[in-house]
Amino acid sequence: MGLSKVMVGIWITSDTYKTIYFILKVSLV
Repeated sequence: MGLSKVMVGIWITSDTYKTIYFILKVSLV
């Protein structure tokens, strides 16, 4: 149970970073 929670947390975090990176990329262009 704890491991799957960590996996989901990592997945959400990486997805958030991708979104922030995409927004920054678009803003700079």
